[in-house]
Amino acid sequence: MCDCPFSVVIPTYGEAPHLRTVLQSLVNQTYNCFDVLVVDNNEYPRARQISELFGSRVAFVHCPQRGLSAARNAGIAATQAEYIAFLDDDGVPEPRWAEELQSGLRRYECAAAGGRVELALDGCLPAWYPERLRSLLSELRYDAVDIPAITDLQYVVGANFCVARRLVEAVGGFRHDLGRCGSSLRSSEEVELCKRIMKSGGRVAFLAAAVVWHHIPARRYRLGYVLRRSIWQGRSDACLEVLHGRPAALGGRSNLPNMLAFAYRTLLLCTNRSGAVLAASNLVRQYGYLIEYVRQWSRTRVAGA
Repeated sequence: MCDCPFSVVIPTYGEAPHLRTVLQSLVNQTYNCFDVLVVDNNEYPRARQISELFGSRVAFVHCPQRGLSAARNAGIAATQAEYIAFLDDDGVPEPRWAEELQSGLRRYECAAAGGRVELALDGCLPAWYPERLRSLLSELRYDAVDIPAITDLQYVVGANFCVARRLVEAVGGFRHDLGRCGSSLRSSEEVELCKRIMKSGGRVAFLAAAVVWHHIPARRYRLGYVLRRSIWQGRSDACLEVLHGRPAALGGRSNLPNMLAFAYRTLLLCTNRSGAVLAASNLVRQYGYLIEYVRQWSRTRVAGA
C-alpha cells in the first residue's frame, strides 16, 4: 500500500519534442507509487504514440478544449489519486523527485506543494539577460530551503506543482481565463488556485529537494520574447489583484503616479544593457498591468450595471 499515492498529469501541446524524455524520467524514479497521465491539448491528438511506448505505465486522454487550465482540469477529472502532481511536457524531474514530493506532502501535511525549478538552457543566457528576469522562465529556488507554508507574497509554479484532490475539487480547479492558451502568454493560474486554497485554510509548501529541470529554447531569451512575456505577466498580475485584492507590499501599485515613479526609478538604474533590458521589462509589465486592470474594472462595471 502506498503511503501517499498520487497521479502525475502532463498536459502537452504542439510537437512536444521533450515529452518522451519526461516520461522516461518518471519511469526511472526512485519512488514509483504513482501513475502517469498525458493530456493532449491539440485539436487532433499528437502524443498518443509516445505515450503508448510506455505501455500501461502511462495513460492517455485527449482534451480538445484549448488552454493549459482546461487540460489540467481534464487531468484531474480523469484520475482518482489522493494527490495530483503536474509537470510540463518539457520539464524533466530528477530521479528523487517523486520520493521527495511524497515525503514533503506527508511531512508538512499540506494541501498543495511546489518544488524547485531549475533551467535547462539551450546554450547560455546572453550576457545582457538580467538575473532578476530568470523568473520569467519559471526558475524557482527560494535559496534551496523548504518553506512549510508559503505566504501571500510567495508562490509556486505549475511546472512543478502538486495539490490534494479534496482541496482542488472543493475550490473549483484551475480558472480557464488564466493560463496559457494558444498564442496568449497569460500565466499565474497556479498562483490563483493557491490563493483560493490558502483562503480556504489549506497550506501550500515549497519543497526544495523536489527538483524539475525546465527546458528553455533559445527563442525565449530573445529580447522580443522577454518584452512580450513581461506584458503578459503584468496582465496576469492585474487579474490576480482584481480577484484577490492587492498584496500589502504592493499598496499603491494601481495608482498611476506611483507606477510612473517606479518606472522612473528603474530607468535611473540603466547603466548597462542588462539594466536597460530590466527597465524595459518593468515598464512593459507595468503597461500590461495597467491595460488589464482597466479592462477588468470596465467589465466589472458593465456586469454590475
